[in-house]
Amino acid sequence: MTTVSDNRGRTCSLFERPVANYVVPDEVIGGILADPAQPLARIAKIIPPEARVLDVGCGNGNLGRVLKRAGRASPIDGVEPNSFAARLAREHYQHVYENGVAELIADGTLGDYDFLILADVIEHVSNPFDFLCGIDPLVQRGTRVLLSVPNVAFGAVRLSLLNGSFDYVDSGLLEKTHLRFLTLKTLLQLFSDLGWGVEKVARLQRSFFNVEFDRNTIAAEESVLRRLAADSEARTYQHLFMVSSRGDTITQYEEYGASEADILAQIPNAALLPAGGGRDGAPTGLFSRLLGRM
Repeated sequence: MTTVSDNRGRTCSLFERPVANYVVPDEVIGGILADPAQPLARIAKIIPPEARVLDVGCGNGNLGRVLKRAGRASPIDGVEPNSFAARLAREHYQHVYENGVAELIADGTLGDYDFLILADVIEHVSNPFDFLCGIDPLVQRGTRVLLSVPNVAFGAVRLSLLNGSFDYVDSGLLEKTHLRFLTLKTLLQLFSDLGWGVEKVARLQRSFFNVEFDRNTIAAEESVLRRLAADSEARTYQHLFMVSSRGDTITQYEEYGASEADILAQIPNAALLPAGGGRDGAPTGLFSRLLGRM
């Protein structure tokens, strides 16, 4: 297990993945850029061409590859504690540091950046608040942070729980390496506790039926599926936040990817439970009451 130090000298666990997971073919990079709900594609559209960028938890350098494919000429820096991944990333980054980001900030190794990227990182640390405290000195110097985070309130997760399932997977919302499961509400509270302002939130939306969940696991009555399809947070697979040191929050919400209509169009092919009933005899009213509280 890889670890990084937080601002209090403690260690925050980072995930350890099979080596094969770090090797990504070039054609995948093109697919990332073509996907409107892919966080790296959205980040590539947000970052100005000449911005100074630090990618924390850069892995094998996918963001650097995406930015190059998108036409960015200026190199970026990365932080990646996994030595194998860091070697791959160096081909696409100006500098890749293998120490913890809090240590690099504290000892003055890092300069100033316009943007710090945390692309699907904080769900892998044991204490997100302490981890983010470690980068606060950069934020206080004017660095904006772009964070993408999986949404555990995604509709397919809610449905699988109602059907008695919470199955870990190798890649996805319930990935085996995730230590924290977060929602929009908990993340907004986290940023508030840090004294950070949230400038933008992008809801990166996907159909419940086009991701890693088995259709039988998310079987539900048609009315329940329609209710979830109408809920923007239930459609949100990941959130992408832009935050800064500004204490006041002026949040703009944007939506990308699957719409309510896209999901409704797939319902006829979904695994449906009979109206007035439920899986193993569970009353449908229970589904509706529970969904209303999530």
